[in-house]
Amino acid sequence: MSSVAVNLRQAVDAIPDDQPFSLLGHHRCDEESMVGVITIHNTRSDGSWERHPRGDELLVILDGRLTMRVRQPDGTLLAHELASGHALLIPRGLPHTATLHTPSIQVLFVTPRHGTEEWVEPLPAG
Repeated sequence: MSSVAVNLRQAVDAIPDDQPFSLLGHHRCDEESMVGVITIHNTRSDGSWERHPRGDELLVILDGRLTMRVRQPDGTLLAHELASGHALLIPRGLPHTATLHTPSIQVLFVTPRHGTEEWVEPLPAG
């Protein structure tokens, strides 16, 4: 499964009149998840990566702009340009790193409570 980015306003506007909702994806998790909000400041070093082996992560951007790079199962990087009103579903176990384009971002998150792995690794050139 690949990461999926969604403009929430466009998704709501595209709900067919004969349906009550539009399915954007599925969140899978083996254990209890955390639901919260966070402000992330543009002070993290480039190449700060994380992954969640125990479940998917859902991010809803409340304020700010960023590029989230998600390493796909074949090793390629998929870059998602995100801003307020966008959501990103990152499948279980896929490494991801963010580059902020504003001094900070505010995010609503749903992520597994335990098992997050973090490390620093330079971004590939290009």
